[in-house]
Amino acid sequence: MTVLRTRADEVRALSELRAQVHAAGLDRQTPLLSLSILAMHVVLMFGGLVVFVVAEPLWLRLVALALSTYGALGVGMTGHNASHYAVTGHKTADRAVTYFTMALCHGISACYWRVKHIRLHHVAPNNSAFDTDHDLLPFFALSQEDVDKATGWQRQLHRVQHLVFPFAVSLNMLNLKVWGIRWIVSELKGPRRWRPTIWVDIACIATHFTALVIVPFESFRVVRDSQGVAAVAAPRSRKAMLPIMVASSGKLNFEV
Repeated sequence: MTVLRTRADEVRALSELRAQVHAAGLDRQTPLLSLSILAMHVVLMFGGLVVFVVAEPLWLRLVALALSTYGALGVGMTGHNASHYAVTGHKTADRAVTYFTMALCHGISACYWRVKHIRLHHVAPNNSAFDTDHDLLPFFALSQEDVDKATGWQRQLHRVQHLVFPFAVSLNMLNLKVWGIRWIVSELKGPRRWRPTIWVDIACIATHFTALVIVPFESFRVVRDSQGVAAVAAPRSRKAMLPIMVASSGKLNFEV
């Protein structure tokens, strides 16, 4: 096993690894395969949601929810790869895929993602001074130093963080959405607010929330109200039909 003692050793080892990857053809994009997989994941993500809403059996709804979750993860991974220009190999096409998967499908700012993930995380991975992915304080400690500095409820949480963390990760998607919107708001206050990419981002996010939040809630409200009206009107309609029912049957004893 080679010991990397200096920065020069690390750079040389990385160059050798890249050469081996390139020689094996592992860095070549496969656009048709990648986009086909993306299409399958999109169908699972949104098709699963539809089945979950309209299906009656509980087991079928749970299966649909699981498939939708799997599809959403796949869509997100393709968005990650596209942000690295690793889906089609064409910058414009991969940016379009990033907007579609991140902003339109998931409601996460694609522009914010590029800053957070490409410019910060990959420039200095796991460096808490630059990498915001690495900053989990005050809730989770990543070093003994973090544990030693903790007091009160933080110290108590750090003792069981290995149990809490898997559940906390599930909230990361919501966290990305919130921070993405905050980043857009800050950009709109600055000199770069007229960049087309920002407005494409805003349009995709607005479409996402309209199609997946506002429209479903409004639809449920309309259905609920219509069911309530039908429940109130049904007895009255039956009573209104009594004279006709009496005339047609010649009977006077009905149970209403």
